[in-house]
Amino acid sequence: MGAELKLGKIIEKDVPLAEHCSYKIGGLARFFAQPSSLQELEKIIDYCQKTGLKLFIFGLGSNILFPDRPDGETLFVSLKKMVGWEKKNNNLFLEAGFPLSYLAYTGHPDFVFTHLLPGTLGASVYINARCYEGEMSKILGMVYYLDLKNLKAGIQELEPKACNFAYKESIFQQKPWVILGAEIKAEDIRHNWWRDELEKAKKINLAALDNFFQYFGRGLFSRVKIGVEEKEKLQQIAADREKKKQFCYPSCGSVFRNNYEYGVPTGILVEQLGLKGLTRGGAKISPYHGNFIINFDRASSTDVKYLIQLVQDKVNNKFGFIPGPEVVIVNGQES
Repeated sequence: MGAELKLGKIIEKDVPLAEHCSYKIGGLARFFAQPSSLQELEKIIDYCQKTGLKLFIFGLGSNILFPDRPDGETLFVSLKKMVGWEKKNNNLFLEAGFPLSYLAYTGHPDFVFTHLLPGTLGASVYINARCYEGEMSKILGMVYYLDLKNLKAGIQELEPKACNFAYKESIFQQKPWVILGAEIKAEDIRHNWWRDELEKAKKINLAALDNFFQYFGRGLFSRVKIGVEEKEKLQQIAADREKKKQFCYPSCGSVFRNNYEYGVPTGILVEQLGLKGLTRGGAKISPYHGNFIINFDRASSTDVKYLIQLVQDKVNNKFGFIPGPEVVIVNGQES
């Protein structure tokens, strides 16, 4: 593409995607952007539509496997700097890049499941994040988005019941829509400390899981006042995640979705097949959790994809189904 970039500092060139995801995997993105406002995002989208650049929009990169050789005609856009919020009646509007784990410290029992859940508000809506008996679809009010095929319509809104939420699914996975933010059902929650904490978080690369854990699981835990019962629940979640060694190595967390029709978690099936600890290059099926594939020694995207395919083949041969990936696999020039 010969078109000159005209958006100045908004679009960067030759940015390592490995620095913008929890896997620490990914080659140089020829074009990269981190808009901090809706206006900047709209300029980026408009520029891509005029020049023919493809768009790949994501949040913190905690559920993504980037390619070793990214497509040179794609503009990679992280929304992690779009972290604004405002009260809307009895709800709280959060922008797409807002770190989800802040909600665990608000004092609201329905938000406890977000503790140490890497990712942003927008990405969590996109995949209908769920764990520890909590689920995004249960705490959401209105969701706001842009339709890339109909930008003239401006900001559009969708009620939760129209989002087609299911297990790790939403309508946003099927449409050319960009989630801008959503309302959270909340009254009288503690959030006055967010502004100061967001300023601290801006100086930290939260895409790195060790940084993420130190900030949300250590620093924030010691700074924000919480009740005894709430504190115990957060400690239980932290203990479970530490048992799985979730923050010891770069990873995306669970690689595969569970097949509830079969009735056994994918991680257990991987363990039954004796695959835990199996390596390929710098990637390894975690010895601590069968549904994690970790980057233990400068793994490539190719290494991880090899193990994903291996697990799918082995599970299919033994149990009769192919486990679908939860991780978003981004194709590159090597694909």
